[in-house]
Formats: sequence, structure tokens, C-alpha cells
Amino acid sequence: MKGMTLFNAVARLDEDLLESGNAENKPENTNKSGALRFVFIAVCILIALSAAAVAADISEYHKAMAFFEDNGISVEGLNRSEVKAVYEDISSNSFKNSITADVIGQLDPDWSGRETDPTPDELATLWKRNTDPAMADLAGTASLLLKEMEENKFRGAVAFSDRLLKSLSVSDPNAVRTADHLIAMMSLTGNVLAECCVSSDDAYSVQALTATSDGGFLFVLGFSDYQIDYETQKWASDNGFASRVIKCDRTGRIEFDVAFDSVWYDALRFCFETDDGYYLFGTYRSIEKWHDFGETDVFALLIGKDGKERKRVTLNGSDFDWVFNAERTEDGFILSVCSQSQDGDFDGIQLAAGQAYWSFRLNEQLEVIDRKAEAGRAFEDKRIGEKNGSPVYLSDSLFDNFDAGTPTAFIDYGVFYLVVSEKPTAPVPQDLTVSSILYHYETVYSAYSPSGDLVYRASSE
Repeated sequence: MKGMTLFNAVARLDEDLLESGNAENKPENTNKSGALRFVFIAVCILIALSAAAVAADISEYHKAMAFFEDNGISVEGLNRSEVKAVYEDISSNSFKNSITADVIGQLDPDWSGRETDPTPDELATLWKRNTDPAMADLAGTASLLLKEMEENKFRGAVAFSDRLLKSLSVSDPNAVRTADHLIAMMSLTGNVLAECCVSSDDAYSVQALTATSDGGFLFVLGFSDYQIDYETQKWASDNGFASRVIKCDRTGRIEFDVAFDSVWYDALRFCFETDDGYYLFGTYRSIEKWHDFGETDVFALLIGKDGKERKRVTLNGSDFDWVFNAERTEDGFILSVCSQSQDGDFDGIQLAAGQAYWSFRLNEQLEVIDRKAEAGRAFEDKRIGEKNGSPVYLSDSLFDNFDAGTPTAFIDYGVFYLVVSEKPTAPVPQDLTVSSILYHYETVYSAYSPSGDLVYRASSE
């Protein structure tokens, strides 16, 4: 009404000025009349814009209220601007407004028990699994799987396309420097399919867990030296040592247990199976250089399906050279190597900051078919599972925006995939004399739809 009164007044004023101008027909009056006519037009535009804004505000508010009513969510306690802000936050898929968490929290009775603030991805997940029937079905399947599983069963597990492997080493309190090593093979739902337990000196640890094509598994019991007596400088390796490659069938029965003399754990770090046998790669130090912590070489070993050695190869120079990653290719293998040598297999490149990175390509006869002075895979880029028969690495784009710590296992269930990760929660109280900071960790289980939408998340300490 006020807008219309103002409009009429301005219109009346303009008519009076026009009549006055016509009567006197003076230039200055003409100028004044034009200026006021411009003011009149501007005021009309402002009134129109104001009316449109008010109408849009009313429409947006009613749309927001209908949206929350349709989804059974109360907005009690929120003012008009907060209702619109939360609606915009959800409908734009942002989930960054601090009030949004309280509004969406009504959908989950356990939400109020959270100790940490939810991330935008977690808010989006809670919203989708309660408003999207397809997402709700996936969330239900994932939550049922995790709730039926023993608590934290996949922590530290190594994932493959159809199975998981997990090891546990426990020292015997009633014996001096001995340990029991339990290896368990599990289904993707956490059921134990087979187990194998071996005992050793506690200088040994489980390495290179590998699921094999016959339904069994292979692992390495690798030697890592320790000093028995500081005064006499006696070491566990003084009487000789050997790392062991152990192959079990689908029931956990040992098929072969082969010892490789003077080979430490790091030389048998990566394992791959082919039709010819098992290939193991790593970093080797000869027994002559053992106690001096001397130079190291790149190491490759092929053993047959019967456990017998077929071939071993070293790539070396006169300094320290070591393998920090290995991967399978269609026709062989790629080794990512860091080298301080400038001779032997590492000649022809200038070192930067005392070292260089190499990518060596080997065929299945362990012959070098190509080498390049390039980094290859990064140190921290680990294989953590398989998707459609191909390995999944930490560098995969699947984890570009991952917000729940460091992924340790990727498990593909077809209808959804599960990412197991370790996330720091709080610092461990330390004595003031300790300079390093340690953290408590929780294991996070994040289920995603095939298109990459987070559908369910749970955690366990």
C-alpha cells in the first residue's frame, strides 16, 4: 500500500511539473522536469525490485518449509533466515553450515552421542541414507555386515579380491626371545577360513602376506637382527640366519617352508604370483657387510610352485641402493628404486642431494628390459586392495577427498566398497623428556556406493 501511495504521489508530482513546464516553456524548467522524470523512473525500478525480492524470499521460505516437512524434520527454534540457510546448505550438497548438523541429527538417534564434530561428507551420508531409498538399502547392507563382524576384525588386514589375510605375532612370556606367529585367512565378511601358526626366535616377523590362486596363502618369516650382548658385541646373526618363505593350502596346512640363508626380511618384502611361481623383491645386504650396516643392493627372487629356487638376481652399484615399491605389469614387474650409486646398474646419472630415483622394468625372466631415471611410485604409495581384478593404491583418485585418516584396506563387495582406515584421535600423554608425539588411533570403516557416495561409516578403537 505504501508503495502504491508513493507511486501515485510521484506520478502526480510529475504531472504538475509537466503542466508547469508547458505553461512557462522555459529551458531551466525543462531540465528540472527531465531530472525529476529520471527520479520517478528510478524509484519505480527500486519498488519493482523490492517487491520481486520480497516475493522471492517468501517463495524460498515456503519451499524450505515444505522440504523439511516432506522429510519429517522439525525446524523448531530456527528463525526464518536460518531455515532458508539450512535448506540451501542441504539442497546445494554443501553441508557446511554449523546449524545443519543439529537439523540432520534428528534422523539418527545415536547422533547426539558423537564426541567429534561431523564432517560435511558424514552429514551428506546421514542425509542420503535417510532420504534416498537406494542409498538406505546400501547403508543397511553395510551396517549389517559390520555389526555382525567381530569388533575391529579388519584392522591391520591385507585385502585381496575375495579374501583378507591378517597376522598376529605374540612373544611367549615363559620363554626367552621366542614368538608365535598366527596367520588367519578370512572371507570378505570376516569369517575365518584357515589359520596357520608357526614359532620362531622373536627376531623374525611376518612379511609379504599374499593370497594365492589355489585358495591358499603365502607369507615370509623375515629375519631382523638384534644385539644379544652389548659388552661382547654378540648378535643374533652371529651363528647364521635365514628368512623363510612359507606356503599354506586353503585349510592352513603348510605345503612348503623354505629357508633362504643370509637373506634378511627386507629382501623379501613384495610378493607376486604368476603361472611360473612366486616372485619376491626387496633390498639385500650381503653377509660380508651385515654387521657394518654396509651397502645394499636391489634383490629379486623366483621360486617355483614347489618352493624350489629358480632364479635370483641383484642390481647393484658400489653404494646404497634399495627398493621402496614394486608392482606387477602385464609382462613383468616395475621396481621403484632409490640409489646412491653412480656405477654398475646405476651408471649414467648425476645424483641430486646425494641420491637418485630409478624405475626398473623387469620381465618374468628377471631380466632388465628398461630403466629410467625417474621416481616411479612414491614411498608411501602402498597397494591396499583390488578392484575389478586390478590393484588399488593409496594414490588412487578414489581417495582424493578421503577424510577419515589413512586408508589401510580397500574391499570390493560389488554393490558397495569398504575402506578401512586408521585415524588419529588424541595425543598420548608423554613425559616432558620425550620429544616425539604419539597418538591414539581409531579404525574407521567407510562404505561407499559404486559411484563414490559415502553411505555408511562406523569406527572402533
